[in-house]
Amino acid sequence: MRTRIFQIVQRAQKDDALSRAYDAFVAAVAFLSIVPLMFRPQDMGPHLAAFMSGLELTSVYVLSFDYLLRWMTYDLKCGKPGWRSFIAYPFTPLAIVDLLSILPSLGVLPTNFLFLRALRVTRVFRYSKHLTIVGNVLKAERRTLLSVLAVALMYVFVCALIMFSNEPGTFDNFLDALYWACITLTTVGYGDVYPTTDLGKIVAMTSSFFGMAVIAMPAGVITSGFLQQVRKMQQDREGYFDHTLREAHIPFDATRARLRDGIRAWTKDHPRAYTYLVTMAACTLLDIALYALRTAFDLPLWLDTVGTGLAAILLEPSAGLIVGFADNVVLALQIGSAGDLLYYLLSAFAALVVGTLFARSKTISAKRVCLAFVLLVGVGTLLLFALSRIVTGTALTASAQQAYLTAFLAAHAAEPLAQFLAILVDRTVDTVFTLALVLVLRRAIVGSRIDPQRWTGAIDPNAAHDAVVQPTVPTSTRHVPAVEFLLDEVEEIRTNKADGNTAPERTKPSNGGGDRQ
Repeated sequence: MRTRIFQIVQRAQKDDALSRAYDAFVAAVAFLSIVPLMFRPQDMGPHLAAFMSGLELTSVYVLSFDYLLRWMTYDLKCGKPGWRSFIAYPFTPLAIVDLLSILPSLGVLPTNFLFLRALRVTRVFRYSKHLTIVGNVLKAERRTLLSVLAVALMYVFVCALIMFSNEPGTFDNFLDALYWACITLTTVGYGDVYPTTDLGKIVAMTSSFFGMAVIAMPAGVITSGFLQQVRKMQQDREGYFDHTLREAHIPFDATRARLRDGIRAWTKDHPRAYTYLVTMAACTLLDIALYALRTAFDLPLWLDTVGTGLAAILLEPSAGLIVGFADNVVLALQIGSAGDLLYYLLSAFAALVVGTLFARSKTISAKRVCLAFVLLVGVGTLLLFALSRIVTGTALTASAQQAYLTAFLAAHAAEPLAQFLAILVDRTVDTVFTLALVLVLRRAIVGSRIDPQRWTGAIDPNAAHDAVVQPTVPTSTRHVPAVEFLLDEVEEIRTNKADGNTAPERTKPSNGGGDRQ
């Protein structure tokens, strides 16, 4: 599943219609998300304000989901599988830009940083081939460009220092002199500040001529590099994706006369993709139903990560990440606040822990259960304590948490400590019931008729369990004389046993020091 997701979120190939549609959709959302920045709140009527609020919420959810998909497939992009790639992705330049463009809408940053939402348009660089070429040129020629930049900055600083020292009446401070040197070097010359002495005029003329040379140098370097990149892309149009990944795409036949027939044919041809979609949808509905049950009866539990953990066990942890995100989006839409999407961190951590410790290939032991309990309670308490202060200030909204808080305050505990202990008790109770329910469902589903692996044919109930597996030897070792000799011996023994004969005695060649029996 992650391989296909990687193909979709990266720049699309010409024959991948789904990936091309995804690229166009995300690019359109990125542009539409900056439309609310064009209006001031006091200038909008109630209907326009509601529309802009809905547009902002939708764009935040879509762009956050895109960030999640890129995070969970980053190891495929960098070619380094493992947890190190998972940790490294948030610190990559594009990931930092994406995160900074999302955080203001989640309420993490002050309103003064709302302008960072304009960074969302940088996502277009991922989907435009020509913009990617420009980025590759800047990266390839960075040493030359940095050298030119260093020379220009040094010249600007020296000119500003000369003008500031020579004309104290014209330039009141060094910043004014630095400003004049920059606009003169770039041959702009606004005329608001200008030199009055002979030395200042000579410096201004020199700066103008030097500025033309400084601008021409990087322009030539970038043009030459751009032509080289275009020539390279023409020679290797398919160099962005690995060949094996390109062949693994899952096309959807939408050319049939009836959509129902097309869906049936697609599900028949791609049972694994169909199984993943159905299982993730069922697990998402399970999370939503359990949370609705908790709300209806005011239970002291959350239970909104049961389906998330179950998807991570039955399929893979990345499926649990998607299920948890879908569940949190539904809850955030019900509340009407993008900041509540931050609680997805709890679901994501639960999916990773449960999917790793209780995968279908691993046995359930007391050690694994205790480790999962400690991780979910400890990290979950810290995350929820931090999120409660970010999203709701210092208030606890759940009735059970408020009851725990009241009890600890009555015991004369400090308010921050009482709040932390209330969240700790709340997470402990919820984790006990959630883990128990997930493990019970795992035991009931794995190996049963509703096991998703049976739908894809991964489990064959009629397969013989006493089949003999013949050992395989890599072809590269057959060229080693010792290995080749042993293989001949094994093959001869098998042949003699099949014919009812005993293996003949074989004498190895002499090694110079006498024969070895």
